[in-house]
Amino acid sequence: MNYITPSELLNYYDSRRVLELASDTTSPATVSGLATNPILLTAIRTASSLIDSHVQTGRRYERTQLEDIVTAANAGGASEAAKKRAEPIKSLCAHLTFGYLMTRRGYSAQKLQELAPMYADALQSLNLLSSGQRILDLDGPKNAGVPKRQPIGTNTASLTLYNQMFGVFPGSPASYIYPPFGAY
Repeated sequence: MNYITPSELLNYYDSRRVLELASDTTSPATVSGLATNPILLTAIRTASSLIDSHVQTGRRYERTQLEDIVTAANAGGASEAAKKRAEPIKSLCAHLTFGYLMTRRGYSAQKLQELAPMYADALQSLNLLSSGQRILDLDGPKNAGVPKRQPIGTNTASLTLYNQMFGVFPGSPASYIYPPFGAY
């Protein structure tokens, strides 16, 4: 599923620039032809698939969760909360799409940064999503998919519980290894 439509891209970027980038001829594409423009549809599909792969790498989300959020926001009569929840996904897709349209033209990295500064921010957001450092607004727990610490073995004593100045405190799990101070 694509997270934005060609017409939604025009909410984020100037239509003249998008129409120019969506055409390989000297004349720009037309607004009426955007819905079927193969260049623009390929860029949107590429951006959407990149989002899917990065959020699944972070193991916090499934692709179906993102699709459900965007579908709920696109439904007729969607609440403001549903639209707000989908906005980070849609804007990320829009900035990636515009960046891909720009890279098709062969701009250097410096020129690309000048002309599409949000593209670099979108790539950084993807990296944060894949590392689990950024989360999306879902109705589930915010730490879903975060690995839980599992003890290895049954020995919970640690030598780091031994205090060189005071010894081992009574009741400490390490007290059977090191007797508490004054227990001699």
